[in-house]
Amino acid sequence: MAAIKIKSNITTFIFENSEKLTLAINCLYSSRATRNLKSNLYLFNEKYYLTIISNENKSVFKISEFADNYSKSYLLISFLNEYAKNLIIENAISKYGKAFSKYF
Repeated sequence: MAAIKIKSNITTFIFENSEKLTLAINCLYSSRATRNLKSNLYLFNEKYYLTIISNENKSVFKISEFADNYSKSYLLISFLNEYAKNLIIENAISKYGKAFSKYF
């Protein structure tokens, strides 16, 4: 029996500080195409983890210049759900962008 391959469409971006996180979210929030992506925001060991579910890698990866690292691992998502502090669950880009963005 052949192994089933699951196409990963979840990406977790890791930010060392809130300034980089805010720049990245402003970039996504300013675009209608990425403003309402399914996303969550976590805090663990003084780093911010933004998880995004998207089939459009081009529009999401434009924020990789702000992130310190990224991962496409489902294991990281499970770890964050278990051990990290949930800052914004569901629509993190939209909620954070609305609160901290200059694009209203």
